[in-house]
Amino acid sequence: MSSINSTPSQKQPVQQAVIIAFSDLTRKKNRFQPCIFCGETIKVHKFKGKNVCTRCLHQIPAIFSFA
Repeated sequence: MSSINSTPSQKQPVQQAVIIAFSDLTRKKNRFQPCIFCGETIKVHKFKGKNVCTRCLHQIPAIFSFA
């Protein structure tokens, strides 16, 4: 029978790896999503699952007021 210890050891070079969390990628991707009303990409927030800029976000109550 052959012995496992008799086989020559194969050493592979050690390589560094970078692990990027998916939440970081999502955050960066969402940063450049445009506002659904005006297309602005700066200061965009989520409102009911949609991207809305700060300026349009302040105008939403006036749009939906029925008075």
